[in-house]
Amino acid sequence: MTKAKKEPRIHDKLLEALAGVDRPGAFCTGGDRPFTMPGLEVRGLGQVGLPLTKTQARELIKRCRPAPYGKGTETVVDASVRRTWRLDPDQFRLTNPRWDDLVASIVEDVRQALGLEGHKLSAQLYELLVYDKGSFFLPHRDGEKLDRMVATLAIVLPGVHEGGELIVSHAGQRHEIVFTGAASGHELSYAAFYADCQHEVRPVKSGFRLCLTYNLTRTGTRGKTRIGAPSYGETAVAMGKLLRQWSPAADPQKLAVTLEHRKATRATRG
Repeated sequence: MTKAKKEPRIHDKLLEALAGVDRPGAFCTGGDRPFTMPGLEVRGLGQVGLPLTKTQARELIKRCRPAPYGKGTETVVDASVRRTWRLDPDQFRLTNPRWDDLVASIVEDVRQALGLEGHKLSAQLYELLVYDKGSFFLPHRDGEKLDRMVATLAIVLPGVHEGGELIVSHAGQRHEIVFTGAASGHELSYAAFYADCQHEVRPVKSGFRLCLTYNLTRTGTRGKTRIGAPSYGETAVAMGKLLRQWSPAADPQKLAVTLEHRKATRATRG
């Protein structure tokens, strides 16, 4: 007589459902840092002093071009979608050697906050952006500009302004980053988010905002396996279904699942 296959207990089913959770659920992060001069030098303008003044901001904008955006396979300029000013990296220099150290320390904080401790990240300078009154960028996704690109990093330099909040959305969640330190004119502010997250820049209400953007890529990694923002909606649904099916009268009557950071998860019965 064939022995009936034993039905897995609920704690085994819960562990199986949790197996797909490989990192924290954070999809964006941000903060303020004490001010370090980047040593910003712009071709045709020279050294840019910080906090950014109205006079220098206007001179800087004269040397910029309207920032484009990706539309399908094309790159277009449309001020009804994106209104801001851009310089390519070959049009300016960051001459302070300590700036690279600052960027590296921010990247390390970002790596931990986004749950990417198992990956080494490198920051590739992408552009310098100037936002004046009325500048904005409607909701969009950056996509992967480089192989093994994981996230976008924006470092906002000191310049008194209002507005220009960054809104990052993913899997039904929404975070707003205000860049308080930079907007005060006294500190640096930064934000980073997975490249596949939808985000937007709200209109600047007054003043000028100066921003350096970087592409964060994985280094020392073979292959082109894509890492996107974590989405655990299916896991939550599966866990909820299991818990609704379980009743106090079942075996076990009490259940605890202990979670340890980056270690095997185990279940205990009571």
